[in-house]
Amino acid sequence: MIRLFISYRRVDAEHAAQRVRAVMRARFGDDAVFIDRDIPAGTDWAQYLNERLESATDVIVLVGDVFINELRARGSGAPGQAGDSTDWLKTEIRTALDMKKNIYPVVIGRQDMPDSGQLPSDIGAFARAQAVFAREPAFDVALGKLADDIAAKRGWVASAHAATAATPGSRTLGASVALVFAAMLAVALMGGLIQWRATDGTDMRLAPVFWIGAYYVLLTLLWGLGPYLVYAAVAEARARASLPVHNALGALTMLNMTVALLAGGSFLLLSTRTGWALRLIGLMPDSPGAIHYATQGVVLVMIVFAAVGVAMLEPVVRKREAIARRFGMQQLAALALAVLVVNLWFAVSVITSMPPVAPQRLVPVIGYFMLAPALPALLVTRDLAGSLLGLNLKAWHNRLLVGLAISLYVACTLSYFAQGPLPLMTGLG
Repeated sequence: MIRLFISYRRVDAEHAAQRVRAVMRARFGDDAVFIDRDIPAGTDWAQYLNERLESATDVIVLVGDVFINELRARGSGAPGQAGDSTDWLKTEIRTALDMKKNIYPVVIGRQDMPDSGQLPSDIGAFARAQAVFAREPAFDVALGKLADDIAAKRGWVASAHAATAATPGSRTLGASVALVFAAMLAVALMGGLIQWRATDGTDMRLAPVFWIGAYYVLLTLLWGLGPYLVYAAVAEARARASLPVHNALGALTMLNMTVALLAGGSFLLLSTRTGWALRLIGLMPDSPGAIHYATQGVVLVMIVFAAVGVAMLEPVVRKREAIARRFGMQQLAALALAVLVVNLWFAVSVITSMPPVAPQRLVPVIGYFMLAPALPALLVTRDLAGSLLGLNLKAWHNRLLVGLAISLYVACTLSYFAQGPLPLMTGLG
């Protein structure tokens, strides 16, 4: 039987602790999870905590932003001593270690998992427990991995009813086909609106509307949704690999992948324009030949592999100890920074290779690319509002507000695209 004890600080982890409780109860049942909020009224809470900790099979410890500072600021005396400022979180960790409980640290703050040198000597062994890094947008993924690890360690198997209820229903073929046709119709409709907007309704023979709509959808998804997708994908991958999401190397990885996606995607879209060619700064002569274009292609592939390689090396380096680990992480950060410089060189090369922009197109081009980042900013804000403030994102007024913001975003970007990026990317108009 699994009995989980959740240990946390209310000052920086109360909301997160409630989310952990909800996830674990949904997986293992209500009786399997204990949190201090479950202490009955009128009970000797210190004695009750000790009893529940003793009966627990596993202890989940939430590590927030003030974890280390509070350990240093509070007293180290035993509970109940006169005048002492006992850190109950530390007491629970020490007790769990003494009782040989399975301990699962869940890092919810911006900091990394502390090493033994940062901890009081009596809980130094806590640093050796493999941590789970749970920060948005990978909080739910990290908790799912934690639940899987606990279940696997205890040999826990869900009941047939629970397993069946957790299996999502499959989409029928008819519904999938209808969804594809609806998406194609929406693309064609947007293409028609863009064509009408680009010509002020005077010429509807500019180009097939589906082609124009596809350009708008691809470019807007690339610049509007691309950075958020990279952020979410990298965060999920790092959470599944038990790596901190928001440390320096994680941020560099996200930045590298974002720059590579935006520059590479724009390069591919521009490549569909007749007569356009990319010229990497310092690599392509005035009259390039086949060997120069081949070299350019090899360089672009190497940039992608370098960005992915740095991310894959981090789990290996983190297995090292103390100084070797810190030195290895510094080397990885330096390598990631070098890859970022190369990515920026590629991005600048794409910008300098772009076709000239007519004066009347300059304002809508600038407006479009300045407005595009508003969508990922909106989505990140929505995620943080739900995770940090507990905002109910399923409430009708919140859904309507997000829908209104996205509708305004589509209307504005569609109009800007018709006047600027469409002629720039395709030569049409």
